[in-house]
This record gives sequence, C-alpha cells and structure tokens, in this order.
Amino acid sequence: MPLQYRDLFAIPKAEEAQRYLNYHSSRIRSALKRMQIGYERLKPEEADEFCDSLLEEVTFTHGAVGYAALRFPGFITPPQCYRFIARFMVENGGSLRSLTAADISAALRTSSSQDPESTLAFHTNGWWNGRKALEKLDEGFVVDEMSIAQAWRGDRSSFKYKPTGHAEAILAAAADLDLMSSKELLDYVTTLEECAAMMGQEIVMTYGSMVDMWKELQRFEALVGALNNPDLQLPLIELEAPPVSMFSLST
Repeated sequence: MPLQYRDLFAIPKAEEAQRYLNYHSSRIRSALKRMQIGYERLKPEEADEFCDSLLEEVTFTHGAVGYAALRFPGFITPPQCYRFIARFMVENGGSLRSLTAADISAALRTSSSQDPESTLAFHTNGWWNGRKALEKLDEGFVVDEMSIAQAWRGDRSSFKYKPTGHAEAILAAAADLDLMSSKELLDYVTTLEECAAMMGQEIVMTYGSMVDMWKELQRFEALVGALNNPDLQLPLIELEAPPVSMFSLST
C-alpha cells in the first residue's frame, strides 16, 4: 500500500471515500481560482512553477480516484473539476504548463456541487494561498504527495460531504460520451431506459400510496365527526378512489 494513500485505504465506506475525493478536487479548484485571479501578472517561469505544483495535486488525486474506484466499484464518481483537469493533463502529454486563461475558466465552470472551493477558507498545506504564491512558492515548503496527503487529516472535519445525485452521475457519464465505444454507449442508453422504467414504477406506487392515504384521512374525519355526534353512531363508509385529477403528477 502506498504510504501517501493510507488514509484512503483506512476508509471503510464508499461515501467517505467519495468525500475524500471531493476534498482533493476542491483543492484543485481553489488553486485554479487563485491562478485565475492573478493570471495576467504571471511571468512565464512563474506560471510554469505554479502549474508544476498544481500537477502534483492532480497526480495525487488521479491515484486516489483509481484506488477508490477499485475498492468501491460502481460507487465512486470523479468530481467534475478534477475530471476536467485530469483529461487536460492526459491530452497534453502529462503536463499542465499549456493551461490558458480560457482553460482555467472552463475548469472553474464545471459543476461544483461536489467540490466547492469555498467550503474551506484555507486548505491545510494550501501552497497557493501564500502572499506571494503567484510570484514564488513559499520557501521551505515542498509540494509533494505526502504534504498533500497530510492535508486531509487537518481538513476532513470541516469539509462537508454532499452525496452525488442522479443528475451529477448522468452529467459525469455524459462528459465522456465522445470517448465511449459503441458498446459502452449502448450500455449507457440501456441504463437510462432502466432508470426511466424504475421512475415510472415509483410514480405509480407513489400515486397508489396517496390514494390510500386520502381514503384513510376521509375515514378518520368521518370517525371524528361520529364521535362528536351526541348519538355516537359510527358510520359505515365505503369510499371509492378519488378522481385522477386530484393527484396530477407531472414531470
């Protein structure tokens, strides 16, 4: 087991592993935001140094996503900001030095539902937060995988977890449609059709439960009325299901 991922391997549940990945993606988002703010002032060599440090963050998160997906197959969704930058890295020979202002803006426009950079005012070991971060990284602080790994311990109690919703999961898959094979596309369509069928069943079941609840409420109101009747004559009631228009469910 790689030492830098021992905290991840100690996590027993998929939800916590997802939170771990969301946190590291939020570090990437925060660093990109810092770079965007001072992009125009950067000298070429300063931009290269910043991008190299950012690459350490992305590389670490890349490994974490892989290990988490192996441990919890089918339960892990790569956060959108990390996904964008990781794909950029792969398409540019494993480097981030060719990042442009437009690339940074595009990365920051990805959904932040999982990895909001504002969740933490300052990340532990956040090398980009230094007063001179865009000019020169703080002397004495080396951006490496161990320093990145240790940051989780300082921030995990403050980083809130938000489960991945169906919308985010579908968007995550849709982001890679152009990379999917024909079989993968057919499997994706089949999955969507199965999901739609399940939702249809849920709607039918929900409607039936609403009908039953309405009938019981009517019975209860009739019973209360009978108890308030001086003659205390409990009514016998046979209620039909309410008209469909009473429970109009639209999507």
